[in-house]
Amino acid sequence: MNGLKSELFRDDPRLEKILLSDPAHVVLGDRGEFVSKIQFAALLLGGGCRRVRKISALSGSVKSQLEWL
Repeated sequence: MNGLKSELFRDDPRLEKILLSDPAHVVLGDRGEFVSKIQFAALLLGGGCRRVRKISALSGSVKSQLEWL
């Protein structure tokens, strides 16, 4: 596919699928390396979250919704 340009995200089949399909988006309860990559990117961007409940950095799972600034 190679639609993603980010060095962190490109060549990841699950993230490429998210780019192309709404039903493939990350949801509460998702687990895996692709979730860790998203969490890491959020940390690199300065943690643009105002509130995070029951979610730890690079845990690889989505346990709570984030409220973005």
